[in-house]
Order: sequence, then C-alpha cells, then structure tokens
Amino acid sequence: MHTDLSLFKHHIPMHAAGTFYKASGLIKPKRLFLSLFGGISLSVLIGWLFYFLTNFISFVYLNFILLFGVLCASIVAFTLLRLFSKSRHHVLNVSLAALFCYLAWSAQWTFYNQQWNSGYSFLEGVFNPFATFEIIARRIVQIDTDHFNRAAGRFPFSGGLTGFFYVIEFIAFMLPVKFLLEDKQYYCEGCDRFYDQKDAFVTETGSFFSILGGAGENHVYNFLPEVSYYSKLAPIYARTREIVKVSIHYCPKCLDNNIISVSAFEQQPDSDNQNKAPLTNEIEITRGMYIEKDTAHLLIRKFA
Repeated sequence: MHTDLSLFKHHIPMHAAGTFYKASGLIKPKRLFLSLFGGISLSVLIGWLFYFLTNFISFVYLNFILLFGVLCASIVAFTLLRLFSKSRHHVLNVSLAALFCYLAWSAQWTFYNQQWNSGYSFLEGVFNPFATFEIIARRIVQIDTDHFNRAAGRFPFSGGLTGFFYVIEFIAFMLPVKFLLEDKQYYCEGCDRFYDQKDAFVTETGSFFSILGGAGENHVYNFLPEVSYYSKLAPIYARTREIVKVSIHYCPKCLDNNIISVSAFEQQPDSDNQNKAPLTNEIEITRGMYIEKDTAHLLIRKFA
C-alpha cells in the first residue's frame, strides 16, 4: 500500500482559540551561516559609509543627520537579514542584531584607525573592543592636545565633550536592536513562510469595549466580524479621540492558525493640514492570540 508522504509534509498542528503564539525556536544552519556572513559584511559596509561621509563632510553638526541615516540603514539591512535567516530563536535573533550593530560602530573607528595609523590591524579594530576603545581614547587625547595648542581647527569641542558625543554615537549605532527586540513577524511552520497582516480601525470605541467586557475574560474575539471598521482613518482637527486598531495575521497559503492583535491608541489632531492621522500612546489589549478559523476568514474578507 502506497502512502502519500506529502500529506504529512505540510501537516500543521492546530492551535486552540484563546491561546497565544510562541516562536518555535527553529534554526536553519545554512541560512544562519549566510546571514552571519552577510550581517558582518553589511556592518562593515555601513561603518565604512559613515566613516567616508563624516570624513568627507567637514561640517561637524551634520554628523547627527548622518547618524540618523545609519540608524535607518541598519534597521532595514538587519531586518531583511532576519527575514532571510527564517530563524525563530528569539535570543539568537536579538544577539545577532546586537553583534551587527556593534560591528558597524567599531568598523567606522577601524577605518579611522587605518587613516591615523594607530597601530591596530583591521580585524583587531573591528572585533576587539579593547582596541576600539584605545583608538577612541587616543583620538580624545589628540583633540585635547590640539585645543591646548590652540590648533583645534574645524573641530570646536574639547576632548571631554567629544567623548560625550562618542557615547551618543555608540547609542545611536545600537538603537536598531530596540526595533529588533521583538519577533514581530509570525511564522507558519507548515508552509515555511511568514504571515501576512491586515489592519483595520474602530472609531466607536465605547461600543467595542462594552462588547469586549461582556465577552468575559476567556473570550476568543468571536464578536469581531460584527464590528464596524475603517481601513483608513480620516484626520481630525479639534481634539484627540480614542481609536482601536485590530490586526489579523494569517498565512495566505493554508489560512490556518490565524492570529489577532488589538491595541488602543489616541488619534492626534492634524494641526498642519497634511491629511494625516497620527496615532500615539498605544495601550496593548491583546497580542498574538489565536482565534477561530471561521472568525478569521470573515475578518480577512472584511479587512480586504
């Protein structure tokens, strides 16, 4: 008798409504190795870019704008790497993000080290924190010496103040880790792909919370298809109002194990007439809860 193994290959265990998503912790060694190599390469590239721009542009205060550019580039690059790796191990993902951000910071100092002939090899400067801190210390002493000799030139700060700016610079380089702390992408193990997401907004929050409260503590959000939603929020111009954002996360391939997340926000007035609807002060109500399949399918159609 022949057994079709393909029936078992994509078998997906069903999660009960009301339970919450937990990452499986699965690691794919080949993708992890490629992500590690790519992350180190991108870190060095980002560090070189920051070194090149700050060395080329003499206006010191512009460096803060360049730091913001580094922040954005790092978030995009390291997020794409995490998506490529398909790693569902939270601690590993955060550790790699911290490593890549640190290497981007140390790499830019390594390129300055090569320019100043500080005596450290490229690999020492990138991977040895003690070498990096020694390079920074020598730079601070050099700046203080220039100030003492009234030869500071285009650099208007003392060594002590410059050291403070270097601390801010380090924090800025490490900030992308904050954005990557949470594994925000849900993953379908059976289909080997990340979930899609659809969002909608509730403006009648009083009615929503009344129904939510009536459903009791062990509710599974079966009432959600009966609520009125808006795909986009119109701007307001008088005073803030409360908004509820409902997100449905689903695998478009199998449409099983659908997840709901609900948060309350304050919508701020659009004082600049830019037709915007800024949301602030998020209060998380539910995050990552599995809901019943029929309820999820109705929401997916309603949010389309």
